[in-house]
Amino acid sequence: MTFPTQYSAEKFGESSEPSALPWDQIKSSTYNKVADLTTLNKKLEQDHEARMQNSTEYKFLLEDIATFEKRDEGTKIPLQLDKFKKERDDFQKKNRDRVNALLKQRGLPLWEEGKPQPKMDFDFVQDESAKVMTDMIIQEKK
Repeated sequence: MTFPTQYSAEKFGESSEPSALPWDQIKSSTYNKVADLTTLNKKLEQDHEARMQNSTEYKFLLEDIATFEKRDEGTKIPLQLDKFKKERDDFQKKNRDRVNALLKQRGLPLWEEGKPQPKMDFDFVQDESAKVMTDMIIQEKK
């Protein structure tokens, strides 16, 4: 399972650097399969996809990717101070609303206007990875 990323490897990865090393591949070793995990992998993928449909963090990630791709087409910053301040305030409100949605989801105190942003030590990708591993353990026990 892979998560989408808002940063393109072609634009921001090592290969985008002028002095990047040429691509290379190591010859794979020979091995014997000990089990067919096709059915298990399909089940894990289905469970993961079902969780992602209801995930606030995943929705935010997809929104960020869309915003980043749109920004790639050309960023325009208004020169009129009032419009610039409105864009900035809208962005800050969106960020606060997102942070508060995540805090509320975890039963933590919300981020109040005028106070510093609370430290958020949770990692959505790491949490989902642990859930997939838990699903695998449960499936293996069946």
